[in-house]
Amino acid sequence: MSLSYTFQLSLSILIMGGILYGLMYASKAMQKKRFSSEIKVKDRCPVDNGVSLLVVDVRGKDYLMSVSSKTATLLTELEPKEGESNESV
Repeated sequence: MSLSYTFQLSLSILIMGGILYGLMYASKAMQKKRFSSEIKVKDRCPVDNGVSLLVVDVRGKDYLMSVSSKTATLLTELEPKEGESNESV
Protein backbone atom coordinates (compact mmCIF):
# COMPACT_ATOMS: atom_id res chain seq x y z
CA MET A 1 0.00 0.00 0.00
CA SER A 2 1.26 3.40 -0.86
CA LEU A 3 1.22 6.40 1.42
CA SER A 4 -1.17 8.35 -0.86
CA TYR A 5 -3.72 5.48 -0.81
CA THR A 6 -3.58 5.33 3.00
CA PHE A 7 -4.05 9.11 3.18
CA GLN A 8 -7.04 8.99 0.79
CA LEU A 9 -8.62 6.14 2.75
CA SER A 10 -8.12 7.94 6.07
CA LEU A 11 -9.55 11.18 4.68
CA SER A 12 -12.58 9.35 3.24
CA ILE A 13 -13.29 7.64 6.57
CA LEU A 14 -12.95 10.97 8.39
CA ILE A 15 -15.36 12.68 5.99
CA MET A 16 -17.90 9.84 6.29
CA GLY A 17 -17.65 10.02 10.09
CA GLY A 18 -18.28 13.76 9.98
CA ILE A 19 -21.31 13.29 7.73
CA LEU A 20 -22.74 10.58 10.02
CA TYR A 21 -22.17 12.76 13.10
CA GLY A 22 -23.92 15.69 11.39
CA LEU A 23 -26.89 13.51 10.43
CA MET A 24 -27.14 12.17 14.00
CA TYR A 25 -27.09 15.73 15.43
CA ALA A 26 -29.73 16.92 12.94
CA SER A 27 -31.91 13.89 13.67
CA LYS A 28 -31.81 14.53 17.43
CA ALA A 29 -32.64 18.21 16.91
CA MET A 30 -35.60 17.36 14.67
CA GLN A 31 -36.89 14.73 17.09
CA LYS A 32 -36.66 17.14 20.02
CA LYS A 33 -38.55 19.80 18.08
CA ARG A 34 -41.17 17.36 16.82
CA PHE A 35 -41.96 15.84 20.20
CA SER A 36 -41.71 18.96 22.36
CA SER A 37 -44.88 19.30 24.35
CA GLU A 38 -46.68 22.05 26.19
CA ILE A 39 -47.74 19.48 28.80
CA LYS A 40 -45.32 18.57 31.57
CA VAL A 41 -45.85 16.33 34.60
CA LYS A 42 -44.33 18.28 37.50
CA ASP A 43 -45.03 15.78 40.29
CA ARG A 44 -46.61 12.37 40.80
CA CYS A 45 -47.80 10.86 44.08
CA PRO A 46 -49.03 7.24 44.18
CA VAL A 47 -52.22 6.96 46.25
CA ASP A 48 -53.27 3.35 45.75
CA ASN A 49 -52.47 0.43 43.49
CA GLY A 50 -52.76 1.91 39.99
CA VAL A 51 -54.01 5.32 41.21
CA SER A 52 -51.88 8.47 41.33
CA LEU A 53 -52.26 12.19 41.88
CA LEU A 54 -50.44 14.34 39.34
CA VAL A 55 -49.52 17.99 39.21
CA VAL A 56 -49.50 18.84 35.51
CA ASP A 57 -48.30 22.07 33.87
CA VAL A 58 -50.26 22.98 30.72
CA ARG A 59 -49.19 26.21 29.01
CA GLY A 60 -48.03 27.76 32.28
CA LYS A 61 -50.99 26.74 34.46
CA ASP A 62 -50.83 23.97 37.07
CA TYR A 63 -53.60 21.39 37.43
CA LEU A 64 -54.20 18.62 39.96
CA MET A 65 -55.32 15.37 38.32
CA SER A 66 -56.26 11.90 39.48
CA VAL A 67 -55.07 9.16 37.15
CA SER A 68 -55.87 5.46 37.30
CA SER A 69 -55.40 2.62 34.86
CA LYS A 70 -58.77 3.40 33.23
CA THR A 71 -59.52 7.08 33.87
CA ALA A 72 -57.95 10.50 34.16
CA THR A 73 -59.91 13.14 36.08
CA LEU A 74 -59.16 16.85 36.40
CA LEU A 75 -59.64 17.75 40.05
CA THR A 76 -58.76 21.46 40.18
CA GLU A 77 -56.59 24.25 38.83
CA LEU A 78 -53.86 25.09 41.34
CA GLU A 79 -53.12 28.67 42.32
CA PRO A 80 -49.43 29.65 42.26
CA LYS A 81 -47.78 30.00 45.67
CA GLU A 82 -47.04 33.49 46.88
CA GLY A 83 -43.77 34.68 45.38
CA GLU A 84 -43.67 31.94 42.71
CA SER A 85 -44.09 32.41 39.03
CA ASN A 86 -46.02 29.84 37.04
CA GLU A 87 -44.06 30.55 33.86
CA SER A 88 -42.12 27.61 32.41
CA VAL A 89 -38.50 28.20 31.52
